[in-house]
Amino acid sequence: MTFMSRVTVMYSKSMSLSTALRAHVTLRGLLSRACSAVPQESVAAINCPQSRFSAFGCGLFRLSCQNKALSLPATFHISVARCQREERRRTTLQGRPFVAAREFASSVAESTTTANGAILTCSFSEGREGTREDPLRTRSPQQTKVQGRTSDGVASGGATEGPSTRASTRRLSINNVSCQIEDRVGAISELAAIFAAYNVNITEIRSSPDPLDLRKMTVSISFEGEWESENATQLIDRLGSYCVAFTRGSPADVPWFPRSPEDLDRIASHTLDAGKDLEADHPGFHDVIYRKRRQEIASCAENHKAGRAVGIIDYTPRETATWKHVWGILTDLYPTLACNEYNEVLAGLRDARVYGPDTIPQVAEVNEYIKAKTGFTLRPVPGLLSARDFMNALAFRTFFSTQYIRHHSAPLYTPEPDVVHELLGHAPLLANPDFADFSQLLGLASLGASEEDIARLQRLYWFSVEFGLLCNPGNEMELAAYGAGLLSSPGELRHSTCPTNGKLEVRQWRPEDAAQQDFPITTYQPVLFVAESLKDARDSLLRYIQNHIHKPFATRYDNATRTLHVSTD
Repeated sequence: MTFMSRVTVMYSKSMSLSTALRAHVTLRGLLSRACSAVPQESVAAINCPQSRFSAFGCGLFRLSCQNKALSLPATFHISVARCQREERRRTTLQGRPFVAAREFASSVAESTTTANGAILTCSFSEGREGTREDPLRTRSPQQTKVQGRTSDGVASGGATEGPSTRASTRRLSINNVSCQIEDRVGAISELAAIFAAYNVNITEIRSSPDPLDLRKMTVSISFEGEWESENATQLIDRLGSYCVAFTRGSPADVPWFPRSPEDLDRIASHTLDAGKDLEADHPGFHDVIYRKRRQEIASCAENHKAGRAVGIIDYTPRETATWKHVWGILTDLYPTLACNEYNEVLAGLRDARVYGPDTIPQVAEVNEYIKAKTGFTLRPVPGLLSARDFMNALAFRTFFSTQYIRHHSAPLYTPEPDVVHELLGHAPLLANPDFADFSQLLGLASLGASEEDIARLQRLYWFSVEFGLLCNPGNEMELAAYGAGLLSSPGELRHSTCPTNGKLEVRQWRPEDAAQQDFPITTYQPVLFVAESLKDARDSLLRYIQNHIHKPFATRYDNATRTLHVSTD
């Protein structure tokens, strides 16, 4: 057993992976100086995407880095392993890699000019016992093609505004090569330099030791470009002379999924059960007038297209009275039971006169406010969508949202999402940068994901976006809601935040656990998850996606055009 500690370095999202690797040379010097006094025998392994450090006199054990979405910073991990506990007790020097890693993280964090300003953050994580295998190791992507959609619905909700961007969508060809090279100091750096020399951009790189020969390692590299291009041809010739052996990978099998906001038009009409018929237990099932009115509003959503302004709904006095009734009850609870981030945005919406008790907010006005904060928009939808279709839209910072309201006979209950749930539950926090990033991460992860991964992502969505809790910054024993299912239901809100509720088990937010937890949809939740903050929830979700959601292709989101650059055959 070894004791692993991790330094995480986050680079600017504007850099390509090749550029980031070159910038990482600066960090090598910092870490080498920080650990220069560490004896060789005290270090079991070091993990770094640039090269191994001669100061340790040890070999590179494992490399893992990804750059699959331009909207997200490229993250690299450096793992420093101390020797077994029994050996560490023999001398005080053998604990120094642990200290050196912490000092390295601090020195980088304090430097604002490191690598020409390319480094965003650098943090140190306490170690944990583990096997010789690096905890950053990821399994090989499964070469499977998605065959269908899940039938489980997720709360619907998003509108896309602005000029058409279909013409700017760029299809990239992502190919991969597996190289066997010598396991020596600087080998990874030299291999990356070969790609840079031929102007070939690396999109993903992974390494693993040769199980039969400790002197060799295998490096799998994905890169942009066609095999027949001049640069790729010259690159292959050069790799043939540098590598012990190398093989060309098979083309990625890429399923269809939306690649621009316009593609969302194709899935917006995929409502479950056609989005028209109400179930017999719906409060408005026997109300002919309500059903007709609901269908009128749903028809407006069906006619909406990307790039168009969201239409205005002329809500009736009875509908407005229902909104006002729910508003009055919920806004009395928010100051003490909703998270601070939610209350801050809600106050801003009220100050801007977008939200208030006397009128139901119009989606177009809500979009104007939220888009200016985070780029998110709401897009009308006539009913529930599948989990896959709904989450796909989040990748484009688009939230599918219903516009009809619950039946007036049961203002505090609705068996499905409605405008109260969307505008009081979901919309405000979409103006929070950390929550917006969290939501888009789920969306990007869902693109082309397997059915099994969609099911996991749906559970993560449920226990965060719908029913997530945060610790109260002033009192960690108090809970505050950020999930829309809690914020739009007085009963759920009280149930989830009551400190003496014996019918609720609150667990620490760990995506690995939440992704496996089943949930009921017709009763109060028996299990909920609490995160330290929205940033903590976002960062842990990113780590989960990087380590557990694997696809045989790469996707990159272009924030300027709101389009995806996607690998093709």
